[in-house]
Amino acid sequence: MLTTAVKSSQIHSEKSNDLTSDAGPCDPKALLKVPDLLIILKIHKNTLYELCQQGVIPCLKVGRQYRFLGWKINKWLAKNA
Repeated sequence: MLTTAVKSSQIHSEKSNDLTSDAGPCDPKALLKVPDLLIILKIHKNTLYELCQQGVIPCLKVGRQYRFLGWKINKWLAKNA
């Protein structure tokens, strides 16, 4: 039986690379609020809410508020730019 020793730091760095590899205007590890994304996208608040309701932009709904994962927004921007 062949076993390979893997350091836990290697595992964590590989996982974190998945999040940080998407270069973009957002911190990949950030959980953004609507005002944060308005500054990044430079769009009106109502437009952002419409995009969220239509499922155009990746978002999470926490109660009555929207939240955005930085790495998903970076991927979305790269795909739709």
